Amino acid sequence: MSEFRRDAAVAVSNAATAGQRLLTEPPNRRGDVEAAAAAINYCRRILYALAAISEYLTRESIRLESDDLIKTYRRLGKSLRTSCD
Repeated sequence: MSEFRRDAAVAVSNAATAGQRLLTEPPNRRGDVEAAAAAINYCRRILYALAAISEYLTRESIRLESDDLIKTYRRLGKSLRTSCD
C-alpha cells in the first residue's frame, strides 16, 4: 500500500509542477489553466484523505475509562440539552 501511496504522491507532485510550468506559457497557448489547477488540487485532497483513512485503520482502538471523563461527558450532555431547549 505504501508503494501505491508514494507513486500517487509523486504523480500529483509532477502534475503540480507541470501546472506551474503551464502558467509560464503565453496565454494563447496554455489553454484552461484554472480547470487543470482545480483538478490537481482535488487530486491532492483526495490523496491526503485516503492517506489519513488508511493510517487510521491501522491504529488500535483503546477504551478510556475515567470517572472524570464520564463526569465531563455528562455535564457536556446536560449543557447541550439545556441550550437546545
